[in-house]
Amino acid sequence: MLAQIKHNVAQTAQRAALGGLGGICLLAGVGFLTTALFMYLLTQTDPITTCLIIGGGFSGIGLVFVGLSRTGKPSKPPAVATAQAAPSASAMTPVMLAFLDGVQKGMAARQAAKSGNSG
Repeated sequence: MLAQIKHNVAQTAQRAALGGLGGICLLAGVGFLTTALFMYLLTQTDPITTCLIIGGGFSGIGLVFVGLSRTGKPSKPPAVATAQAAPSASAMTPVMLAFLDGVQKGMAARQAAKSGNSG
């Protein structure tokens, strides 16, 4: 089970890294395309009109995305198959308590170290 969790975490981290790099490349591409559009429009119109066109375009695209994010009903999470069901709350209680106990002891140790170093 631990190997499966490690595999899922590694896969998620890889997807996040690739998605982040893809987003950075997309952002750079949009920047260059915007610059090219700006230079082209400068040859056709004056600078104020060029800025209005590009600003209006980005504002319009942003409003479309905001509108799309607010439409529709919230989706329900997919049903979990019984064979892969998450552990019950009662099975996770000792794990949560141990984690919280460790966090509490770590904070107490940090406070003790701070008060010991300052004196």
